[in-house]
Amino acid sequence: MRAGIRILLAVAMAGLLAGVAWAGGLFYWHYRVEKVIRYLEDAGEDCAFQPGMEATLIQAGCRALPPLVRATHRERPVAFLSITTNQIVWLLNRDPVLSTDDCALRTQRRKDFLVEPTDPAPVRRAKVDRLQAWWSQHGPEMHQWWRFWTANCRDPE
Repeated sequence: MRAGIRILLAVAMAGLLAGVAWAGGLFYWHYRVEKVIRYLEDAGEDCAFQPGMEATLIQAGCRALPPLVRATHRERPVAFLSITTNQIVWLLNRDPVLSTDDCALRTQRRKDFLVEPTDPAPVRRAKVDRLQAWWSQHGPEMHQWWRFWTANCRDPE
């Protein structure tokens, strides 16, 4: 009887430790990515990356996509939209090019989603709207929120 209780307690403790480690990993990446986004939001029209911020988003990989897309709204400053959409497109296009279709898809993503500082307001709004619509359709396929341990995105197309 005592051996059974000890085994049960050991399994429960292992499960608890695994759960705490999983939650800690989720929080760790969420905090790092949100910190970069909040800095860029607070910088206003003059926002730019500080040293290490872009590296943080690159390390985060597809874990950075949901918060970046959530923060990208049509009323944001042009500099902010340019930075966030550039990071989103870069992360979406991380997979190696294996065919001409891959190359065409990358080019199309840049054309559809990437906000340039010189884009007029209606073009910026249209690009942000296209990005939001694409993400609402393909976002869950691209990155599952519970998979914090991998920075690799799964391309749904």
